[in-house]
Amino acid sequence: MEFDPQQLDEETEFVLDKFREGYTTLDVKIMIKNFVDSRVQQSFVQIQSLNYKNAYLIYKKIEKVLTISLRNFGKFADTLPFYKDIAIYILDTQINLKPGDKLTLLKTPIDLVQQSNSEINELYFFIIRNLIQALNNLGVIYVLRNKFNEAQQSFLRAIQSRSFLIENYLSIYQFSLLLKNLAFLFLQLQQNDDAAQFLNKGILGLEILSNPQLEIQEISINYKIMLNLIEIFYSKKDIKLLPEPREIQKERMVHLLALSYSYYGDLLEKLEKKQQAKFCKDQYQFLQDLFIKMYPRGLLKQQIETKKALEIDENIEIAKHQADQIKNKSIKDDTSNVTVKSAYTGVSSNPPDIKEDQIIFQKYIQLQNQRYKIIILQYEEFIQIIMYSKPLNVLKKIKILFSELEVYQKANYPNAFNDEQNLQEFLKQLIKKLYVKGDELHMRDIKYIRI
Repeated sequence: MEFDPQQLDEETEFVLDKFREGYTTLDVKIMIKNFVDSRVQQSFVQIQSLNYKNAYLIYKKIEKVLTISLRNFGKFADTLPFYKDIAIYILDTQINLKPGDKLTLLKTPIDLVQQSNSEINELYFFIIRNLIQALNNLGVIYVLRNKFNEAQQSFLRAIQSRSFLIENYLSIYQFSLLLKNLAFLFLQLQQNDDAAQFLNKGILGLEILSNPQLEIQEISINYKIMLNLIEIFYSKKDIKLLPEPREIQKERMVHLLALSYSYYGDLLEKLEKKQQAKFCKDQYQFLQDLFIKMYPRGLLKQQIETKKALEIDENIEIAKHQADQIKNKSIKDDTSNVTVKSAYTGVSSNPPDIKEDQIIFQKYIQLQNQRYKIIILQYEEFIQIIMYSKPLNVLKKIKILFSELEVYQKANYPNAFNDEQNLQEFLKQLIKKLYVKGDELHMRDIKYIRI
């Protein structure tokens, strides 16, 4: 069916007339939901055909209906979660970013706050969710039209509102995507420091959602409908190392996370933060390999244009194979609890007081559903193994005397010291012996000393 702007106007006015006649949002909730759901599907068709002009008209109508619906909730202001806080921002069409607002957003914890599912709350969450989605998509279209002031206002209305109410994982996705879209707006304005801070914050949320145990249908649906500047800009590249993800949440999150680290690394290089940029580039390579491992090879050959993308590190395992073994976050005395995975949340350097020439091995692992960096240092008489996570404020160390290491090596990996390749494989296997008991780092099958 072809898009008809006049029909869109008539259907919008039909809903708005109900408010003019004195009906409340609760009275016409079914009509509101039907209108929004139909318009969202209609906008998706327009986006797929890259007709952003028609999509813009649809989102403006959704915004208008939902803004009035939200304002009509005013008499329930004392019972709806954060209504007064959200209304200040989402109903303000001329919002600007103040210095204090930026700091507040960057410090907002990305934590779920469960809310009751009463009839009125359920409708309230529906309105907030779809209004935020419409404002995000309007912001993206404004960026594509180089209307940066209007884009910032749309993004800020949405992001400030969502920062108060993160009631489910879909809220985390919306918040993270808004942060990243705002970061890309700052990139267009050449405000690179702000762009870096907001992109890093957005990556934190995507790290949460990339958990292979997490598969939420609403996020996969929202991925298609909620416009994303990273994906849009990436789609314009001549050479793409990653194919389009399938309709599987973990694939989509790993794909989006990989692209985020890639752009973040480029941005950090511009800011001359070389060590952090290298971290991001390593993360991109890791996630690219992981994504390709997930993807059916037949489809991969059709879509990937460069040979480099097919060079898969066979040592990378998909975390879902081990995730089912982890229950209630209890620490099990089992080697399957250590799995090579994406880096810990956020971007960080090594612990202080480490000299680069001491490092003989480093790898990112997942241990009991948390991400850590494992670093092995070489000293004259021993090696030191460090488990490190700056975001979690974790720094644990053990050391192994060379005499003990040699006994274990000769019995289990006699060729380990023949060349660099065998040594690296030996060290990879060695860190799989790590486990945590209580609050201490331990290792199986070899004598060690806790530091």
